[in-house]
Amino acid sequence: MDTVKPFAEMIANLLVKALDGLAKAIAFVTGNMDEYNKKLADKKATQDAADNLAKQQRDFEANAYKYDEFTQRKIKADIDYNAKKAELNEQFKNGEIKTQQELNKLLADYAAKRNFEIGQADKDRQNKVDEAARQQAEKDEQKRQQRLQIEKDYHIVTGK
Repeated sequence: MDTVKPFAEMIANLLVKALDGLAKAIAFVTGNMDEYNKKLADKKATQDAADNLAKQQRDFEANAYKYDEFTQRKIKADIDYNAKKAELNEQFKNGEIKTQQELNKLLADYAAKRNFEIGQADKDRQNKVDEAARQQAEKDEQKRQQRLQIEKDYHIVTGK
């Protein structure tokens, strides 16, 4: 079986190349070469987008621990948007989404959602920083009050 597999793969690859060549020849003869090239470019762009999305997801899963919770949320929002964009584009190609305007509106809605989530992560990060600063200021004030009390007690005890 192991000796047949490479041979079968070679035949399959040759068949794919032959069919692709035949499709190009038919497109050229019928005058649809431009349409063929557009479809081929669209197919490549779709595959590139899918590959990029898979890489983003893989990298995020492998490296998420390196980022704080807010950066993770921002990266996740971007990955989710890219996944939804690919899904909507596929639905448009399949005819589930009827018009370019409908597709554009849906893409804009999901882009707005992504931007909101990224903005919310930034706002939450700033709130955390502000809260930490407020808590530090309270601690500093408590220490200052303790020092004042110690000085006051010293003056009462020593009479100075």
